[in-house]
Order: sequence, then C-alpha cells, then structure tokens
Amino acid sequence: MSSINYAAALEEFDRTIWAIHPKTLRSMRDALVRGADGAAALPSGRTSDSAGTNHRGVAVLPITGVISHRPTVWSSIFGGVALSSWLPRFEEAVASPGVAGIVLDIDSPGGSVSGVTEAAVAIRSARSKKPIIALANAWAASAAYALASQASRVLMLGSGNVGSI
Repeated sequence: MSSINYAAALEEFDRTIWAIHPKTLRSMRDALVRGADGAAALPSGRTSDSAGTNHRGVAVLPITGVISHRPTVWSSIFGGVALSSWLPRFEEAVASPGVAGIVLDIDSPGGSVSGVTEAAVAIRSARSKKPIIALANAWAASAAYALASQASRVLMLGSGNVGSI
C-alpha cells in the first residue's frame, strides 16, 4: 500500500503554475487521478538531485525530469530535480577555483514555474564568471528551456528537442 496521498497531491498539482510540455502535464495529472481513484500505486520517480560531477575542471550538473522549486509529493512519484537543492550546487561550482566551466546536462519536459526565474538569473549572472554550456540531452522544454537559454551556449543532441515556452 502506498503512503502517498494522491488526492492531496492532485490538489497541490492543480494549484501549481506550470511551464511544462503539455503532453507531460496531461500524463502526470492522469496518473495522479488514477492514484486518487485507488488504481495501482505508481513507482517512485528518479531524481536528479545528485551532486553532479567534475571532469578535469568541468562541473557537470544534471537537470533531469520534472522541475520543482522544492521536493514535492509529485516529485516523489514522477522524479525530477528540486531547484532548491540544485541551485546551491550550481553556486558552489561557480565559486570553486577548481571548476573552469559548467555543463548543464538537461533532459527535462519542464516543470513548475516557482524557482525557475531565480535559477535562470543565477545562471545568467554566472556567465560573466565561467563559461556555461547547456546541453539538451535530449530534451529541454518549457521551464528547462528557460534555464538552458540563460547559459553561454545551448547545444543539443541531433535527435534532441528544445523550446515549448
């Protein structure tokens, strides 16, 4: 039996202002509705709140899955990145003398609007200190593209997708 209160998660979900690919938003809401109706519990989602890695002076910071300001009920279901955890790691990489550049490794349909402006401002401000490359690996849509567009350069896989703001 799941400890997730799907009805409460659905209410919070419906109150959230989203910048996310429409198809992903529909799929997420449908899954929450099924959970609230007593359907089988969803598997726990994967998060990208890892510390990132440093390869020869290049910090690689993942932004994967659904973006949220803080960890939420739906992020425990669908996975994703909480900007409140990600942003301090980004700022640490910017301040570190052992980091010459930063790669934002992005694979996200977007997410909630909360916290995105603040993270975007931090990314844009950091461009004057270090090169920042946003890599759409393979998806940077909506809120994720809002973050990517603040980097020094935006690159994408040949099969990647960007946009949808």
